[in-house]
Amino acid sequence: MPPLTAAQKQKRYKEKLKQVPEKYEEYKRKKRKTITQKKIRKRPKEKFNARFIWKMQKRAKQKNLNNIVNLIPPSSPLVLQEHNLNNNNQEDLPLHNNPQCHSPNLTKKERGKKKVKRNRSKLYKDNLKLRDEIEKFERKCNKYKKRYHRLRKLRKSNIQ
Repeated sequence: MPPLTAAQKQKRYKEKLKQVPEKYEEYKRKKRKTITQKKIRKRPKEKFNARFIWKMQKRAKQKNLNNIVNLIPPSSPLVLQEHNLNNNNQEDLPLHNNPQCHSPNLTKKERGKKKVKRNRSKLYKDNLKLRDEIEKFERKCNKYKKRYHRLRKLRKSNIQ
């Protein structure tokens, strides 16, 4: 049997800790203490950055929870049936009850595809701009070449 990796060892250790509640509580208390000490030791700039990151993580977590709550159908279908009897329009239904609407949260794969598409379109636009710039410089180059050759001809004709 191959030796255990660090992750496997850590997993086993935590499982053993969880079996003894007192030790597990002690472990959690120490963990909290080290985290608070880390927070105290940070410089103001680091604290600001950390707070910003925590705030963004908290927002993302709340957003995911809200999306999950919105996807769960209501507990009483009677309200929905009454709504359908009064209005037969699908447009009037809330988003999470409307089967025609896409789910409000995207999967990782969809987000990745969207990001790739956005990056590709940006690169395509940048590429077009650069091509236009190249054409502009080529025209200028040709213009100055022609000027140079005309001046050269004039000077040769003036010398002779």
